[in-house]
Amino acid sequence: MISDREDHIAWRFVGIALAFVLAFTAFLIVRWTDGIALRRETAAALRVSGMIVWWRREGWEGLLGAIAIALPMFTVPGAFGLRYRRLVPNLTAAGRILVVLGCVVVLVVQALTALAIGGRRFGVATPTEAQWFSGGALKARQAWEQATEIVGGCRTDRTSDEGPSYGVEYTVRFVRGREARMVDQPLGAATWSARLKSIDDRLTAAGVVRSVESDPECLAHYMRGMTGEDRAVFTYLLRPVVD
Repeated sequence: MISDREDHIAWRFVGIALAFVLAFTAFLIVRWTDGIALRRETAAALRVSGMIVWWRREGWEGLLGAIAIALPMFTVPGAFGLRYRRLVPNLTAAGRILVVLGCVVVLVVQALTALAIGGRRFGVATPTEAQWFSGGALKARQAWEQATEIVGGCRTDRTSDEGPSYGVEYTVRFVRGREARMVDQPLGAATWSARLKSIDDRLTAAGVVRSVESDPECLAHYMRGMTGEDRAVFTYLLRPVVD
């Protein structure tokens, strides 16, 4: 015969297993909907006349995705009797069902929201201006000469135990908090920097302030295999001050 203690322990394991299943399912669905959004954004950006590069603009559906993933881990184990850092007390069978159904409802809402509005907020850089799209329609545009600051650089991150990681950023800031976040995309660093050269020339001619920092290790990582001309353009784009 199973004792009450053993029964309670078994239910705790059931709660932990359910939490992991729900969280992992939410993670997979978020990845799937994000992939659909990315394809939408890419297709829409490629249709913009004069597009040089484009960037993603995160919407509140991303927050829903994070909630859908985290919610089961913070609620389900406690509802099934786990005492460790629980936010929900031990519940009856009906209460446990309601908690699980609540997590499922949040996940469904997140998926439907992402499918409905995801992939319709993005920005595009053209030779003369930055454009911001929302809902698939052009909402704002500003000439590069109206920019207030260039922020970014090439940086090495050593916080991970798996070794250093490298990242390139070139963000142009405008008034009212608008940004053109032209990070390195799958284009490759050489193609990316060559495309941004004309924009950087316009910003430089307009006297836009530069707040750019690059470390030698990161630059060397990206410049492997580049031609001499590509290296010159890449380092020029990420220079800290105007020559």
